[in-house]
Amino acid sequence: MLKRLVGLLAALLLFPMSMLTAQEEGTLNGSWLGSLSVGGATLRLTLDISGTDDALEVELRSVDQGNVSIPMGEATLTDGSFSLVMPAINGSYAGTVAEDGNAIDGTWSQNGNDLPLRFERNEGGVPEANRPQEPEAPFPYSIEDVEFENPDGGHTLAGTLTLPENPIASVVLVSGSGPQDRDETIMGHKPFWVLADRLSRAGIAVLRYDDRGVAGSTGDFASSTSFDFATDAHAAAQYLAARPETDAGKVGIVGHSEGGLVAPIVAANHDDLAFIVLLAGPGTTGREILLAQQALILEANGASAEDVERASTNQRALLDILAHSPDETLEEDLEAAIRQSLEDMSPEMREAEGVATEEDVNRTVTQMKAQLATPWFRTFVTYDPRTTLEQVSIPVLAVNGKKDLQVPWEDNLREIEKALASGGNEHVTTKAFDDLNHLFQHAETGSPNEYSTIEETFAEDVMTFVATWIAEQMDGAS
Repeated sequence: MLKRLVGLLAALLLFPMSMLTAQEEGTLNGSWLGSLSVGGATLRLTLDISGTDDALEVELRSVDQGNVSIPMGEATLTDGSFSLVMPAINGSYAGTVAEDGNAIDGTWSQNGNDLPLRFERNEGGVPEANRPQEPEAPFPYSIEDVEFENPDGGHTLAGTLTLPENPIASVVLVSGSGPQDRDETIMGHKPFWVLADRLSRAGIAVLRYDDRGVAGSTGDFASSTSFDFATDAHAAAQYLAARPETDAGKVGIVGHSEGGLVAPIVAANHDDLAFIVLLAGPGTTGREILLAQQALILEANGASAEDVERASTNQRALLDILAHSPDETLEEDLEAAIRQSLEDMSPEMREAEGVATEEDVNRTVTQMKAQLATPWFRTFVTYDPRTTLEQVSIPVLAVNGKKDLQVPWEDNLREIEKALASGGNEHVTTKAFDDLNHLFQHAETGSPNEYSTIEETFAEDVMTFVATWIAEQMDGAS
């Protein structure tokens, strides 16, 4: 859920090189580095400028989100004032160049949010975050970039297949919420690349793919729901099953977070999967998850008991509106509830959340209305995965971390077990690992604020457990 909630600012960082006109030749030429503080996380941006006073070439990249380029439109430098306009992401930047020419102090604005952003000259390059688990060649398996069609959606999905010789099984990796690339890149980590490498070294073929409308995949992400994403996952499984190197009877889905909600939808509606693995998958409604998630994260970040209770009360009101308000009054009802929730915040919390002024409040209301009223969010809040889990009869592995604050392990793992048992499924394994967060990193508090600061990408014991369980399901399978 974090990726979707932070996405209003983190989606800011998605896309190529543009032209910049300037009045002074070469004034800003060179490399620059800045950092945005987004939802407690730090996102680094690099700015590379070269060219002439008539046509400077500018490339802006998000270091911690796969080093992707951000598309830019018009930019100007006038009397020491520097500005960029980025219509593709509804963003802009305006800053003042320091007298010595070595810094730019300004404001990043996007989707109604203003964030301070200081660029400094950085000719030495960007220090890379240490990610010791990121795979390196040589690899004991082949790697192939692939494309396959989703006939239900009418679009093409692009991905990567890691294929060991004579695989014992094949799996599709399905990512969590928000627009994800095939590596499920988040805060400088590539969890799906690390997991794919580990599974393929254990003899399992792995297909991971860009979400619809992301990177190499076509299709419309914004208007899609979890049920739409299930058709993508099934198309991926069918592609794997049709490969000459794989056994069509030994294909499964491994879903993380929302992917753990998608996998049972596929399994309940199709009879061509051999197993599913739920990594931090939901076992309760989105409403239940969001209420628990908000309280746990606020507590982990030091909010007072009073602020936590107020936030929970206001969130219940918003979720009730999403579940029950008719379409014609939805935006009006949401606006009233959002404004009330902001007014109920303590002054300290309003300051911390960046809603201290009336202008801040108006921008936040606009932003939240646009996000909460989406088809995905309304579906997520009301959908109960228990009814689907009761229809799943194939082997299921459900794994959670005990420091997961986004999908709290006790409630969700318990409800997954109960629903599967209610449906008569006797092929169920569940396990909760100590000290692991939502990304399956060893963590201190489990707060999303820690994700980027932890060097570990994916706990080795979890990946070993998953690989061993899959191999066990294949023993004796035809």
